[in-house]
Amino acid sequence: LDNGELHIVYDYPVKAVTPGQVAVLYQDEVCLGGSIIKSIEPLNEKYGYLNGN
Repeated sequence: LDNGELHIVYDYPVKAVTPGQVAVLYQDEVCLGGSIIKSIEPLNEKYGYLNGN
């Protein structure tokens, strides 16, 4: 995104993604970077999470 943030979309539901934790991106064994998770968006009602925003 233009503001230096990432928007990560998973191909499948992922449990326990929590704001304040760190998301780290790897390609094989190489760390490409990481950042603190600011917020999450629910996929649907089945996988709904409370978002602090």
